[in-house]
Amino acid sequence: MDRGGSQKRRHKSVANVDIISNLPDVIKDKILCCLPIKEAVRTCFLSRKWRYTWASMTELIFREDDFSLGNGNEDGETENNIGELVASCPNLEKLVLSRLFSFADISIHSTKLKVLRVDGMFKHLNLVTPHVSSAVIDLQVNTGYVPRAGCNFNLSEFIGSLLDIENISLLGHAFELMCRGYSVPSSTFWDSIDHQAGLFKNLDMVVMSNFTGSCAESSFLKLLLEDGPMLRTARIEDNNKLDKESLKQLLKMRRASKDAEVILL
Repeated sequence: MDRGGSQKRRHKSVANVDIISNLPDVIKDKILCCLPIKEAVRTCFLSRKWRYTWASMTELIFREDDFSLGNGNEDGETENNIGELVASCPNLEKLVLSRLFSFADISIHSTKLKVLRVDGMFKHLNLVTPHVSSAVIDLQVNTGYVPRAGCNFNLSEFIGSLLDIENISLLGHAFELMCRGYSVPSSTFWDSIDHQAGLFKNLDMVVMSNFTGSCAESSFLKLLLEDGPMLRTARIEDNNKLDKESLKQLLKMRRASKDAEVILL
């Protein structure tokens, strides 16, 4: 009996089995999420089964080396490659754009995103993500070059469009840029939001870092406290910048939730 030949045929048969391609879709998605973006896209060349798998990824994390130094056109004519990539991933639920500095127009539209983090400096930023439940917006100002210091981003409009928000963090110069970009007085900036729409009915936690007590910041905090019936924690990081009177006014703000706690750090 030719046992050696039988073993060779068995090994050859096992070698021809495409184990990875036959894995459940959820497992293949986990594998792709561990790869750099470019490598994940290249899997479409592996076989017919992998051709469109990357387009169903539920999580994308853009790393610094995924972008070339020349991707920011000074005239703002760079195509919205990020927005196009997000649009081509219909099941994408989490998007993290970290340390992204671009003079291009960044426009992201997605009804499936649940988690969104954007930090960096942009010439124009447009976010239409109504069903995000957790959002972190960290906008920076290039103080070394005044003409590039602005960022066209309608923060009030963005927040007003969020239907399922539970956690939101506004960091960096978000409020400073808000006041620079619009002629509306900062004290009435949030009046355009429909208070009857219940936009913050699911809001659970708020974090405000580098809080200075400006009219824009205080008005926004007042809005969240008054319109957030489920709010439990409002964490205010002022780095000891507020005086006693400002702190007193802060703690006296009316709250829709009896459990809402304002924590000063």
